[in-house]
Amino acid sequence: MANSYINKIFYNDFIFYPGFETFCYQNCQRILLEAQGIVHSELYINAALSLVYNKATNDIFTRDGIRTLLPSYQGKVKRFFYKSTEKKTKEVFFNNIEFMKKNDRAIIVGIDSYYLKYVTNYRKNHARHTLILCGFDLDKKEVYVIDWYPDWYYKGIVPIEDFLVGRESENPYDGTMFSGSSIENNWAYISDIGSAEPKVLIKELLDIILKEYYANDSCIGILYGIKALKALKEYIKGMGIADEFMSLYRKLNHISKRNMLFCQYLECYENITNIDELYECIKISKKIVDDWNIILMLFLKCSKAFSDKIRGKLLQRYEILIEDEEERKQLLIKLYKII
Repeated sequence: MANSYINKIFYNDFIFYPGFETFCYQNCQRILLEAQGIVHSELYINAALSLVYNKATNDIFTRDGIRTLLPSYQGKVKRFFYKSTEKKTKEVFFNNIEFMKKNDRAIIVGIDSYYLKYVTNYRKNHARHTLILCGFDLDKKEVYVIDWYPDWYYKGIVPIEDFLVGRESENPYDGTMFSGSSIENNWAYISDIGSAEPKVLIKELLDIILKEYYANDSCIGILYGIKALKALKEYIKGMGIADEFMSLYRKLNHISKRNMLFCQYLECYENITNIDELYECIKISKKIVDDWNIILMLFLKCSKAFSDKIRGKLLQRYEILIEDEEERKQLLIKLYKII
């Protein structure tokens, strides 16, 4: 095996779409698709809204399979995880760079950003993160990476020693959002995919949202979308402990970010076509993003210094969110019918 290799993707220029904040893995997928020559690569991303609420346990989560490509293309993504007892980090690394050289292909790599000198949280807090590994130089003991993510937007080298430590990290929980789950030397690649018409892609995404997020049915005790929001409102009415608000804030923060990603998806499609109904969907989606920002701010206030007054403001804003969601549902139904 050659001691050095750099994939041509390293020399590309990149755009960052703000909606990918907290979705670094999907942002990496977008960049790899773009490098394949896929036009409108951002429309292949599964930007589906998701909120699932278990009333019995008060657990909040998103549906499986939404942090990747649209279902029609998920089979093109191959992702691997290794327990510490399965393969050693260096073995995984050498397998990775052999794969890259043999297939002339960059890959997505999981890492604890705590060990990356160029990031804002370097040696401050642990965080599960992904970046693109696109080259290596064994003689210089360096790897070439693309980490086109705020606030650093980095394209450059990382010492192999730091890179390997970050890949094998247990990512211990330190109270921050993305700590607490082992990296497991995970990596992924995307096979070449065929191109599709943009309207076919957005139609698939809207189909997912209307059937799953705005679903009318539900399992026993399991609620989705608007039904979940309404049930959570009743739960919030009974909350009175600051820690409860912080716990719910952390869970809902992930949910709210999906709204930014979805709104961005609609805006990307708007760059291709001009439809009045699409404009209206974007308009209400931006308002919902603002609703969530205010709601999360009020959750934080309650977690620092709880009061019935702040909770009252939270519930008022929460009711506005539900009303806006109802409006968006009807607009998306109209949009789906005309695409």
